[in-house]
This record gives sequence, structure tokens and C-alpha cells, in this order.
Amino acid sequence: MVALIGAICTADAADAATTWRILVLRVDFPLEEPDEPTTTGIGRFDLRSFDEALPDYYYPFDTPPHDRTFFENHLRALARYYRTVSEGEVEIEFELFPRGQEEAYSLSQRMLIYGNGRSEEEIGRKWTELFGDAVRLADADPEGPRFADFNSFLVLHAGVGHETGELNDIRSVFLAERDFEAYAEQPVLADDGQFEIREGWILPESPSLRGQAGLNGLLAKFFGHQLGLPGLSNFADGLPAVGGWSLMDVGTNSLGFVMQDSLLPVVGFAVPHPIAWSKARLGWIEPLVVQRDTVVTLLATDRGGELPKAVRIPLDADEYLLLENRQQRGQRGFPEGGEHPFLDPDQVVWIDGEEVEFSNGDGTGSWLGLAEYDAFIPGSGLLVWHVDEGVIQERFAAGAINNDPVHPGIALIEADGRRDIGQPVFERLDEIEGSPQDPFFVGGQTRLGGDTQPDTRTYRGWESGVEIEVLSEPGDEMRVEIRFPRSARGWPQRLEGGRRLQAVDVDGDGTDELIAEGREGVRIARMGAGFEEWMIAGVRFLAAGDVDGEEMIFALRGLEVGAWGWGEAEPRWAMKLDEEPTGTLFSGNLQIFRERPVLVLVGEETTVLDGRDGSLLSRLAVSGSQPLAVDVDGDGEGELVVAGERGLWQLEEGEIKTLWEGEGQLLSPAAGDVDWDGRDEIICADVGGRVWLIGEGERGFEVSLGDSLRAGPVIGDLDGIGDLDGKAYLEIVIAGRERVHALQANGLQISGFPVRLPDFADLEELGRSPVLLDLDWDGKQEVFQATSRGMFGFDGDGRMLAGFPLPTAGGMVALIGADLDGDDRVELAGLGGDWLYVWEPQSFTPEYAGQRIGWGQEGYSAAGVRTHQGMGEALEPYLEVNILPDDRVYCYPNPVVGEEEVHLRFFLGGPARVRLEVFDAVGGRVEEQEIQGELAAPAENEISWSVAGYASGLYICRLEARGENGRRETAFVKMAVSR
Repeated sequence: MVALIGAICTADAADAATTWRILVLRVDFPLEEPDEPTTTGIGRFDLRSFDEALPDYYYPFDTPPHDRTFFENHLRALARYYRTVSEGEVEIEFELFPRGQEEAYSLSQRMLIYGNGRSEEEIGRKWTELFGDAVRLADADPEGPRFADFNSFLVLHAGVGHETGELNDIRSVFLAERDFEAYAEQPVLADDGQFEIREGWILPESPSLRGQAGLNGLLAKFFGHQLGLPGLSNFADGLPAVGGWSLMDVGTNSLGFVMQDSLLPVVGFAVPHPIAWSKARLGWIEPLVVQRDTVVTLLATDRGGELPKAVRIPLDADEYLLLENRQQRGQRGFPEGGEHPFLDPDQVVWIDGEEVEFSNGDGTGSWLGLAEYDAFIPGSGLLVWHVDEGVIQERFAAGAINNDPVHPGIALIEADGRRDIGQPVFERLDEIEGSPQDPFFVGGQTRLGGDTQPDTRTYRGWESGVEIEVLSEPGDEMRVEIRFPRSARGWPQRLEGGRRLQAVDVDGDGTDELIAEGREGVRIARMGAGFEEWMIAGVRFLAAGDVDGEEMIFALRGLEVGAWGWGEAEPRWAMKLDEEPTGTLFSGNLQIFRERPVLVLVGEETTVLDGRDGSLLSRLAVSGSQPLAVDVDGDGEGELVVAGERGLWQLEEGEIKTLWEGEGQLLSPAAGDVDWDGRDEIICADVGGRVWLIGEGERGFEVSLGDSLRAGPVIGDLDGIGDLDGKAYLEIVIAGRERVHALQANGLQISGFPVRLPDFADLEELGRSPVLLDLDWDGKQEVFQATSRGMFGFDGDGRMLAGFPLPTAGGMVALIGADLDGDDRVELAGLGGDWLYVWEPQSFTPEYAGQRIGWGQEGYSAAGVRTHQGMGEALEPYLEVNILPDDRVYCYPNPVVGEEEVHLRFFLGGPARVRLEVFDAVGGRVEEQEIQGELAAPAENEISWSVAGYASGLYICRLEARGENGRRETAFVKMAVSR
């Protein structure tokens, strides 16, 4: 239910029908004899004549008699208002019952009984009781309505609402279907029990019995709930949230003045337009979505024309900026001959009485309509709303989308940076309900960006990269420049249903293009030109690779696989398959096919086609999920390995060789010469978080990450360290559920990993493999992870990179690092929210000028080999002076609690034997270990042991490393044990 005192829930979105037929039931109560002091009025409508009542009214507005004509006038005013603000999208018809001029249905219970609820449940029960009693009286009336002819049901009761009246006056409310289900003792039935009423609203005859406040505002606001609009106030604190700019906050009651014989203050008579968010939600306007640099002219929301009336700038999957042009149509300052004893001139906004159509025609009675409904909004200029649809969705049912002032669903970015709308302490109304300094305009604040105050960061504090500059003074048309300096010029580009992204030099010009698969098929995009007109319609991308010096694209249409050359309308060849493949590989270096270019497709069986003509080379009874081209034996030629759900099989001529049998559901593996022994190792991982390194003839390691996985591993060089001969050891990176893991060749997590993505980021599970690039030219590759809110970037120590994350308009489903413009620098590209993004990292910081790519895209390359091939060159030899640098030795956890195992992590600068001794506080040796076997160097290593039997206290760990030349180095670490 929605009430002025607070909001428990709101109406569901309105049906597509634009015509509303409102049934209005007038009800009164038993005459109060004597008058009940805790309610307003005496239980009956005020039916005095105008002349009789006028002396009791401060202002001659909404004056009695409050009879049928009075309410018909207000409903005509309501219809006129919504016809105007919706530009004809909403039409309102109505009928009032009973039909007599001064008649009302008389309820049997006193007003006090319906209005004296205190708890939420009691208030709700009394609301539904009053509504049901009114319906039953009307249904019993022989001359009453046929309820099925209407789709909105309004009960107007005698008296004033609780919001402006006494303690036990009835609260105004919109009751949604869920409210009747929660609070009504029985369904509200009409038409002889054949029609059930599931929504309704309850309002008083007037907000005031002295003419200070008008019924127009209440009717407009609560009919907004009928249409599906939520209240936009901070109901938890009883404060505004978007202020006088909004129909659904305090705009319906904004203070204004009408000039007649004198300056008369009015509240609730001049109702403002709904804000752009409300109009867009109801389908009255379609905001222009802006994602790349442009200049837009925005038309004022209350003017007709072809120009856009709102601009939407996505920040991430939930958040966006919404721009609208609002113009205060009233005049500011004292009119000639007008003054106010308590207000400064700049606080007075007024209209001439001639601008209002009055029911009595002489400047008195009900307000039937205005020339300008935005007469009393707080100011003029460009409004920038910060909207979080995630918050709105979460809190919509409770009617609380703006109850959190720190993170509301809709907030105005106030140009003056004060953010004083809704503050509990104020001296003037324009400090709490909005002020002329809130909009952006030439002559006031004009810029909004990452370096301004306020700024364009997301609620999570992330730099959005959006810059806005207003180029116009306030007016019906305002020009605004919108810039995205971090995006490449002309990007992002729209791609409906984007799901796959690869990079390869398709046309042979020496620069990679983007291959993007969307709902319509496969398209090619160039960094400087956007999408090419040529596309392969209705296909799924499989792989791309060099066939006799020409790059070919292999794609699947239905169950037919084909090969397309650049710009070709039809495939060079096509081959019908028996099933849709689950994994694909293109390679020209597979030993068993004598270096033919082949396309390998795996599913229930493994099929190998000649890439030149599509002829069948082999069909093997090996089922799998992903093929790999792996140099298992170090002879320089690739072996064909198929990864299945529970193992690895190598395909040789006339033989299927089992390389390894797994135990869980495996994800797509990766391969590469991780330990620089001249042979590729294969890294497998299962959904349960176990990881295996498998070399020829034996398993290298098996570790458990303690995390569930949704995507396979990738391989790169995170530490940039070569050994004494300059050989580069590689690291293994895997995205877990909420963390990114990085392992050395010995299975140990790299220091700083796993990296847990921030809880406040509110991310879905990580479902994509990372990309590894040396973006900052420091010789170490960084980790880039696609998430449901955009791209995160970490360095090799697990620290967030400057300029990251990069938010996107929807969840990122693909990510690439490649040189897309031939400048020998890496660009970033990604698919997210039906958009293809391209970023130039140097726009974040000049340091991002790197070009070294470790694992730059899904499958390592567009060919899908999933084997790391980019580290053939040696690195600078590791020349660390110390074999055992003491600043890289530590133990964890520290202190060790209970019977926990303790781990001593240390870095070895070269090959060495290691000895560990642990001493207690009095020098007694309690532990001694000499590490047998080869330790990784230069790399981190770890020793683990149990502290069971250790007493609480302080211990000294002595670690000694003896190098191959006999040199010894020692490091000491303190360790605490707590029982």
C-alpha cells in the first residue's frame, strides 16, 4: 500500500490500455455529536454554499459546496493533467456514485473507527475494511454502478486526511492487490459476487478545510500509483528524496504563489510533470541511449517536438545517468504590487491568476487546469539523475526505493554539489526540496565528470569515464556535450545478443580485426571504422586460421560447418555434421595430419576436416568437450589431445592414448611449457576447484583451491622473472566463484592471490576465463577479469590497477587484449549488455603502453588452440643478489590458533637446499626439517607443518638456504601460537 505517511508496497505496472475508467464512491460517516476532537470535521461533507463558507477560508480555492460538481471538477482537472503530461498516452473517464448532487453512501461506523489504527497491520486492516464497506453499500444500491465497467476504484470520504489533519483522521492510500491479500478479511466482491476488486485508493474530500491546500495534488499523485509509479520520498525518515522536481515526491505540494489582488500562497494546486524516469517507466518517452561521444539537444519535458526529452547514459549493468531539461515556468521574485512578510524575493515563484482556469470563472473555486504545470518546480536547466535499477528492483515491492539516503534508487546529482535535498536540518524549503542551483546550465555549473564535485562515479566508487558539459543557458532547447574519454573514438557499437569475441587479422592487412558473434550471426569490426557491412548471417563462430596464406573463418549454420574467406557471401566449402560440436580447434601444426590445416570438432565423437576443402580426414570414437594442440613430447610439433569430462586422450595414427584419467567434471583445459623443460604441460581443473598439472608420463601436481569453478585456466607470466639462464617460468590463473587464483608451476598460490573481488561490487559468479597482458610495460603480465558489472584489472601482486574496473552496460561475456590499430600497443575490447566496447588504456594513464600479450583471448587465439605459445624468447636473467631475501620470508596464519597448520612462505633466488628449524622462547628446538627434492627457483616456495603439541607462546623460525656454489643464507621469522 502507498500512503503519504509511508509506503509498504506499490501498485504493479499498469496494463497497456491507455484509457482508465475511474469509479468514484462518495462516503460519509455518522454525524459526530458532539464533535470528535481527534478527527477533522463532523463526519459529513461540507455542503455549505460558497458565500456561507468563504469567511472561514483563507483563500477562495477548493471552496464548498463539496458536492458532486466539486468532485467532477477535480476529476476533469485530473484527466486534463494526465492527458497533458503523457502527451495523450493516458485518457481518464469517470463516474461518481451515488448520482445525487449532495448524496453520499453513509457508513455505519464513525470516522474514528476507520482512522485510529496504530500498527501497520491494524492500519492496513482498517483501510481494507473502509474500502470494502464502501463497495458493499454501492453494490447494494439499485441505481449503483456496474463495477466491471471500471478499472480504477476511488473512495472519497468526508473529512481531511491524516497527513494534514488530526491524529485519527484516515490516511490517504493506494491499496495494491497484495494489500488486500494481506489485510482484508474477505475478498472485495461486487456485481452480485461476480467481480473481485483487487486495487483501490482512498482519499479525503480535501487536504484542507480552509483553502490552503488543493485536492489536485493528492489525486494526481495517487493516480500515479494506479499507473504503476512508486513513491519517490524517503519514507523511512519522512523526508524528501528527489524533492519538488517530482510528482511522486513533494512536488505535488510545492509552495507557489498566484497573483490576484494580492500574492496568495498555494500548495497542492499546481502539479508538476513526472520526472523523466517516471515517464520512461510508463512508456510516455523513450530516452536516447548515449554510449559514445556526441552533442545532443534536449527538449524541455513539457514541450512538444521531435527532439529527445531524455538521455540515458549507462554506467554499469544497473546504474545509469538520466538527463532531462526542466524549465520553471513561473516567475521568480515579487511581482509589482506583491510582497511577502517572511520570504525573500528569490524564494517566491508566482503565476498570474489569468494562467489558471477556475471552476467559478472569477478566480475562485477549483483549479481546472494551468497553462504551465511546471510552474513551481525549483529551477531551470539540465537535471542529471543517478538511477540504480538494482536498488529499485530490490526495494520496489516495499515502496522503499529511496529510503536509503546514502544509496537511493533515484537521486538528483545536484549541480552545486551540496546534496541538500532530503537533509533533516534546513533553514529554507529550497534547501530540502530543491533549489535553482540543482540543474546544470551556462551561467551556473556546466560540467560533470570524474574530476568534478559532484562527479560521475558509480555508487560503488568506480570511475565511469563519463563527462557531461552543458552548452546552453536555460531554455526549451538545451545542448549538452557527452564524452567518454576512456573509450576508443566511435566505440562502443551496438551488437544485439553478443556472446563471443575473438581477434585475428582477417583481411591480411597486418592488423587484427575483431570477430564478434551476436544474435544475427558473425560480424567483423575494425577499431577505426566500426562494424563492416559484410557479415556471415545466422551462424555460430567456431574458429579462424591460416589456410594456404589466407585467413579463413569457420562457422556453424544449423548442423552445417563451412569456411568463409574475407567478404565472401557463400562458404568456400560446407560439410554436414551429425551433431553440434561442443569444442573446436584449428591447427596447421598437428603431427598426425602432416601439417595440413585441419579443423577439429569434438562432441560425442571427434571429427577432423581438411581446412582447405572440408574433406573428412578422420572420425574417431572419442567424446570430449575441448581439443588442444599440445607439444607433449617437446619435438616442436603439436599432438592432438582431446579433453573429456573425466580425462585426456591423445590421438595418434591408428591409436588413442590415454594421457590422464580425471575424477570430476573437467572444464576446458590449458597447455603450455610452464616449467621451461621444452615440453608442454596440460593444466586441468574441475568444477569442484581441483587443479592438476599433467606432464608427459606423470602428474606434476594436484591442488584444491577451496573454490568452485565455472571457467577453465589460462597461462601467462605474472612475475616477469627469468631464472639465472633467463628462462621464464609461467603462472596459471583461474577464475573461481568470487576470487581469482594464480598458481606457480609448483602449485603454490602467488603472494597476493587469490584476489577476492569486492563484496560491495555485488557481482554474480565469475563465469569467464581471465585475460593476461603486460599493460604497463613492466615486464609482468596483469590479470583482466570479465564480470557481471564490467572488467576488473589486477597486477601480479593482486592489487587493483589504476583506472579499473571498467563498468559496462551489462554483464561482460567476452574480453580481449590485442593491438587493434597497429600502434604496437594493446587495446582492450569486450562484449557487455548488447554493446561491443573498445578502450584505449593510455587514456587512463600514459603508463599503459604495453604490448606483451600472455593469454589475450578465449582459447588463446581465434584458432582455439588453448596452448600458450608466446614465451619462446628468454627474459632478462634473474640477478637477485640474495638466494634467500629475508624480506620475502613470512609465515601464515600468524598467530597460529588451536591445532591449525602453519605455512612458511619464502622466495628462492636460485637453486638451493633448504633447512628449517623452530625454537621456543628459551631456545629449545621444537621442529627441524630438511627439504628434500627440487624446489622452484627463482620462485616462491612453501613449507607446512602442524603445531599440534606446541604450547602457547612466541617461537623463532630459522630458515637456511644453501646454494649450488655452497653459499649459505639465513632468514628468521617470529611465529606466535595461541591456544
